[in-house]
Amino acid sequence: MPGSFSFLRLYAQYGADIRDFEKDEDVSSVLSVIMSEFEYPVSSLIGAKVSSQWLRAGHPSLIDASAMDLMFEMQQSGFVEIVMRDASGTAFYGGWLERGNAYRVTNELVCGFRVIESQKPDGTVRRHSYSDRYGYQPVCDDLPVGTETVRRLGRQRAR
Repeated sequence: MPGSFSFLRLYAQYGADIRDFEKDEDVSSVLSVIMSEFEYPVSSLIGAKVSSQWLRAGHPSLIDASAMDLMFEMQQSGFVEIVMRDASGTAFYGGWLERGNAYRVTNELVCGFRVIESQKPDGTVRRHSYSDRYGYQPVCDDLPVGTETVRRLGRQRAR
């Protein structure tokens, strides 16, 4: 129908609890790459839950909050995506975790970064460690690995 129109509704909006460093341009750029690389629909990011964590060795209390690493629990996905920051504060892709119903950052260090555990609904715990080449990814130990995880690991190693 011909006529004027205007944009009056917000399609997606950062929640009131999201801090400036969690939504800065660097983080948005890295999230755009993640969305494209892993073929996430935009609906996966809308409503994604975010957590700021200190994943490096040492103590976060000595660093300003904007140096924290970010983990995004994507909607309708079996994964958590990680956006990290280097020493100068620039955001970069930091790998991924298998999604769980509970998470724990441990004191154990691999390549200078803390091991992260995700607990599945059945109680099993999957460990994730950091590598300089891939960032965080699941540690393939004695636990069975799901089809999506196997596919993602294979795709990651093919790059």
